Amino acid sequence: MVREYRNVFGAVEPAASDFFYMVEPPKAKPLKKKMGRPKLGEAADSHKPKPKPIGVKSRFMNEFMQALCDKYPNDLILMLCDNAWWHKSKYIKIPERLTIIYIPPYTPEMNPIEQLWREIRTGFHNKYFKTIADVEKHLHATIATIKPETIRSITQRDWLQYC
Repeated sequence: MVREYRNVFGAVEPAASDFFYMVEPPKAKPLKKKMGRPKLGEAADSHKPKPKPIGVKSRFMNEFMQALCDKYPNDLILMLCDNAWWHKSKYIKIPERLTIIYIPPYTPEMNPIEQLWREIRTGFHNKYFKTIADVEKHLHATIATIKPETIRSITQRDWLQYC
């Protein structure tokens, strides 16, 4: 059994019933490391510490926030996030027109997108997929069936209007 996954990031605007999401592209296959000692003339840099690369989720979070700002070029965006490490990573580059508000820990009910993810997951119960591509197709199809009234009813909170 092979287990694959893709990260999906999303943002919802409850009053307008607008939903924006991105599915992480497939990860590149890692390069195979050469085994053994370097040959004469090859660089032997293994003793030098290498800088830690930016994490996949932090990189994708940056891409998501930029795409969100690109999709809504005339809007100031207020985004609620939980306290996941990739939301607070030192590698995060928050675009100028976007402000992040962190909700208290262990309060997913305060984050409107969590209600929408729960609704989307109902379309995946008791399903078997042969490939990750089939999962992505089903995800897009499931999202396409969600009506604007449903988005509004499960994500709208009175206190959000005052933010």
